[in-house]
Amino acid sequence: MVPTEHTTPAPRQRTARIGRIPIRHLSPRQPENRWPAKSYLGEVVPFEATVFREGHGLIGAELLLIDPAGTETAHAMTLLAPGTDRWRVDVRPQTTGRHHYRIRAYSDDWGSWLHAATIKLGVGDDADLIFAMGAELLEQVPGKIAADARAALLDADASPRSE
Repeated sequence: MVPTEHTTPAPRQRTARIGRIPIRHLSPRQPENRWPAKSYLGEVVPFEATVFREGHGLIGAELLLIDPAGTETAHAMTLLAPGTDRWRVDVRPQTTGRHHYRIRAYSDDWGSWLHAATIKLGVGDDADLIFAMGAELLEQVPGKIAADARAALLDADASPRSE
């Protein structure tokens, strides 16, 4: 398995640039990335990466696996343990040949909102604001279910607690 990433320029040309959600320490990988990692057909391969961000918002990560024919499949990664920033997914490649992979990370806006809503509504704090923020997030989601959920969040007569 060969991670697809940018080549590292010579040290004197290197410019430090870290994005909002850095992805580091990819695995599987051989030391110094000189040779591809190998596996047998049918073997489960653990893919890992360290993924983190500044702030308190939740994040998610997924493996994008590209087989020798160029077909890309996405596999959701899970956080190994809270506070470790280490994400993992086990995948069993279905074809032989050289595979490439990438890790994609994203800001989990819905998960962050749900976490904040659970805390704030649990103590009876800022219900109107929390509902308005949830409704704003649902504006971006197409479909009747999202529209109904948005309408429920904006219903001024609804109680934040289910009776």
